[in-house]
Amino acid sequence: MLLSAVTVDETQSLPVDVSAYRYHTVYLKSVGTTSGGNITIEEADWDGLSEVPYGGTWSIVGTAVAASTFTGGATIAVRLPVGAYAWLRVRLSDAITGGGTVSASLRSA
Repeated sequence: MLLSAVTVDETQSLPVDVSAYRYHTVYLKSVGTTSGGNITIEEADWDGLSEVPYGGTWSIVGTAVAASTFTGGATIAVRLPVGAYAWLRVRLSDAITGGGTVSASLRSA
């Protein structure tokens, strides 16, 4: 689980080393009404040794996902473009509104 029942702007998951995998899907799930807010999937080339976690600017993978597109207990799958990712994380780029929460998980192969 990357994020569990979150609502607060700029909440971010711990980075996950995905360098050994090629295919990645992030599953976003709402509980209750999520009428606003955005979730951003990000990546960075981090050696895992310097800053923990990487403190620089992460690159956005694709576009932010509006929480209103999966409101009311829905789950959506966001399939990432095939790439040579090193580390991935999920971040709430705008607070979740409407009274609900959002969770995120990652599957890689």
